[in-house]
Amino acid sequence: MLSRRTRTRVPALVLALAAALAGCAPAGEEGAAGDLTVPVGAPTYDVAAPAWAVGRSLHVGDVELDVRPAPEAFVVTTAGVYYLARGTLWFTDGADPVAVAEVDTDRLALSTDGRHLGLLDRVHGPTDAAGVAAAVAVVLDVTTGKEVLRTRPARPTVDVAALYAAQPPTFVGFDEDAAYVADPLVEGVTRLPLDGGPGGPAPDDLRVDRSLGSEVDVVRTTAGHLRLARDGERPDARALLSPAGDLIHPLGAATPPRAYDAASGVPVRFDPGERWFQLGGWIDQDTYYGAASADGSSAGPSGRTVVVACDVRAPRCRPVSAEFQLPTGPELVFGTGSPATAR
Repeated sequence: MLSRRTRTRVPALVLALAAALAGCAPAGEEGAAGDLTVPVGAPTYDVAAPAWAVGRSLHVGDVELDVRPAPEAFVVTTAGVYYLARGTLWFTDGADPVAVAEVDTDRLALSTDGRHLGLLDRVHGPTDAAGVAAAVAVVLDVTTGKEVLRTRPARPTVDVAALYAAQPPTFVGFDEDAAYVADPLVEGVTRLPLDGGPGGPAPDDLRVDRSLGSEVDVVRTTAGHLRLARDGERPDARALLSPAGDLIHPLGAATPPRAYDAASGVPVRFDPGERWFQLGGWIDQDTYYGAASADGSSAGPSGRTVVVACDVRAPRCRPVSAEFQLPTGPELVFGTGSPATAR
């Protein structure tokens, strides 16, 4: 079975490295902080099952977890669920949630094998003259709960608050042996080897792990359908490419529910049972899941909603949740590590 995390291509950025990059050490070596540890639990859920949360109710397949406060972003691992709420990293494996650390970030990243958890710590880094901290990239091994690496940025000489307001730093994701971080203090995307080797510029053809599939450039056909942009074509939009590379879903929610053959743009019909559909992730190369709702907008579903799983070889999806109502709030959050408003 394919991991729920697949790969996406990141547009090339101007990659200029500064001395702020230099400090990156593996745990257990000289200069390593070991500042953050996370709990390691023994959850009973199926880690590959569809995962979603509405308010304080978080579901992983048939298992429902009561989480307080409500998660704003979360990832599911074999060690438990790690989630963000009110600027704090939290953990639960089904028992009472545990507050791990204040980090002031809104995204989590998980490696393809589900072993490494990545985040930006925007609380404990070196500060500028106004006391605002630079972002520190942290990677943890969820099988041990210990840090694998932590970056060591230099003390910033610029107004960090203004810089981050214009261009927020991001933990971009992982490939097989490195983490990737975008930080305007460094002016680009940085590659951070998981073995603690020196950081360096990310390659132009960087691909990182995302649970929604690969975000790709697409063009609209004369019929208004979407297909992959070919070399030399000017893209019209971005969309989500399946792990097998043969199916495209629109970003955000869409009505009527639709997907397209990646090469030709021919519509691929499927029936989630409601008027609106938003992709939540891929269970394996042939099965995806998402929210089917009676109402919605491009920003997301609303009204009568059910989470469904869809087989690319069958036209009709099957419900994997009970029906629930989505008012304006609380929002529906999928287990992608990203907040509901950022797909």
